[in-house]
Amino acid sequence: MSTLEFDRAKCTITLLSSSGEVSSGPFEAYNNVDSHSKGPWPDGTYQYQTYVSHAELADPDSEYGSFGIFIFAVPQRTGMGVHSGREEVPDGLNRTGPQHCTLGCIRTTDEAMSEFLRVSSNDPLISITVPPLSEEARDLAGLLQKPKQKRIARRPRRVKAQKPPKRKQKRRSNSRRTR
Repeated sequence: MSTLEFDRAKCTITLLSSSGEVSSGPFEAYNNVDSHSKGPWPDGTYQYQTYVSHAELADPDSEYGSFGIFIFAVPQRTGMGVHSGREEVPDGLNRTGPQHCTLGCIRTTDEAMSEFLRVSSNDPLISITVPPLSEEARDLAGLLQKPKQKRIARRPRRVKAQKPPKRKQKRRSNSRRTR
């Protein structure tokens, strides 16, 4: 029984055998998420659910690449998986291939997906592990949140309504003046 291991710090994904030895990889992989996603893949180990080939989309530039997607059971998330794709299609930040953003999935290369399919046909895939980053790696990646400073509540400033400037009035001549 094999497992995938995604290393955020090194931007790699590796297929490990049941004994923990490297079966395949490491391959380039990222978890760059779109601003409309529910966020990055959470740290932890998640059970393998299924493989979807997406044969109708089998193209290196499609959403899932040439070899489909391995889907895992991630709580409060649906369709979380590992796939390739967008080889020459840039995202909003002009990233292509494995660096192209996803809606939470881990994107790798067609080469990696082909190899994972080959190996898992004889050594079934059972899980993916996404270990937490070390504090040092978080610092380097800029992922540590700065402590929030207390905000002092202030009353909104009132702005006095300004009166329109006075107009000089023309003196009207009084035709009925008495002399």
